[in-house]
Amino acid sequence: GQLAGPYCSSPEGINTAQQLADRLNTNKTLHLLILPGQRKLPVILPGGKVILFENMVTASNDPAVTAGYILLALAAYEHKDPLQAYLEQAGPLISLSLVASNDLSDTQINQLAKIALSQPLTPPPQAALLNLFTTSKVSSSAFARVKSSQKAQGLITQDPFLAGSSYPVLTDGAWLGLQAICSDL
Repeated sequence: GQLAGPYCSSPEGINTAQQLADRLNTNKTLHLLILPGQRKLPVILPGGKVILFENMVTASNDPAVTAGYILLALAAYEHKDPLQAYLEQAGPLISLSLVASNDLSDTQINQLAKIALSQPLTPPPQAALLNLFTTSKVSSSAFARVKSSQKAQGLITQDPFLAGSSYPVLTDGAWLGLQAICSDL
């Protein structure tokens, strides 16, 4: 938030963001934060904090696209834990603090977030991402169409729910609330 501005914080949007995180049925507790502005990739921090950007929520009328960004961040995190790279850049004091206490302060997490914002997300293997779409019961096609790259084609052809999932990602009302999360800024 210090680098990109304050997090979006409409009460309805915050509640819906948590509904979405819970809906994805991951084995990790997720906490979604949304920043105004546009980026191509989400950021994930230790402790399950996923930072999305406004364009990742408003780019489509399909909540499966936003779910796809969250699953992309989670798959990347599971493939290559960015904590080691963050700690290398943050310096020895934060590393020693983590080893000594097995926890990071909010100030240290904020420093790691600044480093994460400056580094691109390492793309996960497609199989790992597809596995998360399957586990979460979310179609990968809508997300792939927004990404529209050659690699995204595999997310369409191997979509675990090509005809659409029978489990809605969010209700229409909740989805509209999430899309308006940054409108109060």
